[in-house]
Amino acid sequence: KHGAVDFRLNLIFTGPYTGQFMIAQVFADLAALSKARDAANADPQLQQILADNAKVGSVMHEREILISVDL
Repeated sequence: KHGAVDFRLNLIFTGPYTGQFMIAQVFADLAALSKARDAANADPQLQQILADNAKVGSVMHEREILISVDL
């Protein structure tokens, strides 16, 4: 909705976060990521989803930005 070129939902099977979900979003570049973050933060639908998740105890454990280079 806000410009990701790929979106993945993964279930973690090993380690300290076993049984939890990981969401990965892929953007064309950092400018696209920045634009999408601004749009998502202003999206009332997303804010409602985050509020509903917080009510049931969902929390974000980590946020990472990974940059890859095609070789």
